[in-house]
Order: sequence, then structure tokens, then C-alpha cells
Amino acid sequence: MNEASCFEFLLPASSLDALRVSLSAISGESLQALDEKPQSLSLHVPLDAAVTTYAHEYDEAFPIPGQLRIGPLWASLCSFERVALLRLSASSPAMSILFRDSGAVQQTLKALAQEWSALALFLDSGAAQVQQLWPGDGAVTLPAGQALTPQARAASLLETVTAQAPLRRFELVIPVTEEDRPEDKFSHHVNNARYAVFINRTLQRWYVPMGLRGALPDFSAMMARSEYDFLHEVAVPGEVTCLLQVSRVGRSSLEHRVEMWSTGTSDARLVGRGRLVHVGIDRQTRKSRPWPPEVLALCWPAKAAGSAPPVA
Repeated sequence: MNEASCFEFLLPASSLDALRVSLSAISGESLQALDEKPQSLSLHVPLDAAVTTYAHEYDEAFPIPGQLRIGPLWASLCSFERVALLRLSASSPAMSILFRDSGAVQQTLKALAQEWSALALFLDSGAAQVQQLWPGDGAVTLPAGQALTPQARAASLLETVTAQAPLRRFELVIPVTEEDRPEDKFSHHVNNARYAVFINRTLQRWYVPMGLRGALPDFSAMMARSEYDFLHEVAVPGEVTCLLQVSRVGRSSLEHRVEMWSTGTSDARLVGRGRLVHVGIDRQTRKSRPWPPEVLALCWPAKAAGSAPPVA
């Protein structure tokens, strides 16, 4: 892949206000007019080999232990009816190399993509092919032989994201704090009840790009079953990654496989797993109903070779 020139976030239009607030907090300046002209911002990222090389080349200071401020980056936003395309562009060849080679930079941008309920995050090579970093990995080839406008590019990426059904698998990184210890503070591991909170928080983030927050006024979903097996404890402070994956589709039910990973150290460890069952319901009658096709299109791959998904 050629040297990367930018990161592109494909976002639901509903997250734009929160996005502007978040970017303003990162940059320390107001970015309310972001969609009118590009603006500069900086990011703090953990140190890795590529980031450290960048720091030495530019003689950067380290105001936050173990992290480096990189930038300036050029931020530009194109917003449309359903989605928006946020572009963070490199300001120098060295920054382009950092975009491509630094895992710390890519992980930082993935975390932001999750925070903003992004549909996808792409590392742009400046050519017809872009590298998809989140929520799945892989190369995406855009229409060739034409200079894509921002709107055409957003439409093409949205079509690709929908076709690949990336939201069948969704993960959220969650910091573990003192609030997650048992109420008596006797133990220094996560209280068992907090794992239900972590799972619910991940579901809430998944609902937004799935269109289950206001986009479907007549449809809702209700939890019908929840199971979770505790495999290992998680120390406080720390970090967990909650992974949801749609595993079965029924007439009105949607089943998720759940995995909880301890990711606060260099070695990730599976600490728990289970399953959830959602039932689609009509908001007015409160009776079960099938999941809308536009929702299923985002979380279950299209039929392959004439085969249908398994029915619960």
C-alpha cells in the first residue's frame, strides 16, 4: 500500500453534534464551522516505535508521560442526509508514514471511531483502494476511472459497509475504574454486576449506527434473555473490550454472542462469554414483530449461493 494521506470516518448524521463537541475538546478550539473549511487539530497518542521516531525527528516534548502530541492534522467534514465523512489529513510526508506504520495512532483513531459511533474507519492510500481498519480489516476498492466527489465517496463507502455487513460484529473498549469495584471496596477486581453494565453500554453504542435510536419510530427491541459465564477476574484499574456478534436471526429474534476480553495489558485474555436474545416489538401494540430489512442488512451478510441465515 502507498503512503497514507488521511483517515476517513464514515459517520451517521445523528452523531455530528457530539462529534463537533468531541473534536473541540481535543483541539481546544471551537470546530462548529468544521464543515465550512478545513481546520487544524492535534492528537495525543501512546508511544510506539513509529511515534518515538517521529518525536525524535521533530524534537517534540512529552507533556503527558508515555504519550506524544502529533499534528497538526487537517480536519474536514462533508455532511449529507444520512451520513457524514470526516477526513483527518496528514500535514507532512512524515505524518503520512506515521499514519501508515504506527499501531498506536491507528488504535487511537479506532477508539475515536467507537466513541463517535462511526460506521467505519478507513486508512486512505490516496488511490482507488483504501484499507478498512474498523470495524473490520480489509481492502476496499472504490469505483475507478473517475474523481469521486465527497458525496460520491461517502455513498460508495456506505454501500461497501452495508454489503460487508460489518455491524454483525461490534466491539467497544471500556476503561475500568474504581467505580467498578464492589461497593464495600474490599476486593480490587471488577464487581460481577458491572459486566452487565459493560454489555449494556456496548449495546447502546451498537444501536446508533444500526438505526435503533430514533430512525425507526415504529420499531423497538426488548431483551428477552441474557446469559454470562465468568471465566477470570479483571483487576482495577484496567480495561476491557466487549465484543458483540450477531449469531442467529429468527422471525422476531436476534441472538448475540458476547465475549469480554481484558485488554489493559500487552496480553489480551478472554475473561467471560455469554449470549443475548433481542426480540423486535411494535412500539404501539408492544407485540413481537420481524426485524426491519434495513436493520438486518447492516448486521447479517446477504444470502450466499442461495442459502439463508439460520433461523432460531
